[in-house]
Amino acid sequence: MHARLCASFLLVTLAQVALASLRQLWVPDAAAIEAAAQGFSLAPTPEQTEGPYYPVADDWHNNDLTYIQGQPYKTAGPYLHIDSRLLYPDGSPVSGAVVQIWQCDSNGVYNHPAYQAAYPDKVLNPYFQYFGEAETDENGAFYFLTVPPISYAGRPVHVHVRVFVQGATMLTTQMYFPGDALLSADPFYLAAPDDQKDQLLVTPGATDAEDVHVSQVLVINFSSV
Repeated sequence: MHARLCASFLLVTLAQVALASLRQLWVPDAAAIEAAAQGFSLAPTPEQTEGPYYPVADDWHNNDLTYIQGQPYKTAGPYLHIDSRLLYPDGSPVSGAVVQIWQCDSNGVYNHPAYQAAYPDKVLNPYFQYFGEAETDENGAFYFLTVPPISYAGRPVHVHVRVFVQGATMLTTQMYFPGDALLSADPFYLAAPDDQKDQLLVTPGATDAEDVHVSQVLVINFSSV
């Protein structure tokens, strides 16, 4: 019931703020064009802690966390579509980068040995992948299909993100969701500079009973030349 309520909260909240937040979706792209023309730079996406549950895995599989190869079923929805871009500070796209995400499932459970040791009564969802990776295309675009995570232990809803360029870690951060009341008391979110906090928030897109669509533009602190 808690998971369903949290998923419903996320659906309703994103629907409520979708129109107000549309500026976040492609404003960074518009700003990138202006930045290139005027010689300004985009502010890098603020760093955030990786947390204690960075996956212990050699194979990060793919960008679809709703299905595990070999299993007869995919995990139940609603589903979260993350359709985003990765840019350099000058606004040019970062192509060929590897973007990793990891998160809790719809019951607040992480797939990590330390989590299982601390919470042995928590059961993993056998149909959910928990983490995955995608490669950015020539436009810096990347996509993930997952399920909405939920809040736990007072933390706002979030998805962990790590970006690699040519094998080097360029960014470790977290995606947050606008309208989440827990943001106002979260020490990690509050640690970001005030004028950059919005960069940590996803932008709501189309939302219905089965699908939540969000976007976010990430900017790495690295030169394109």
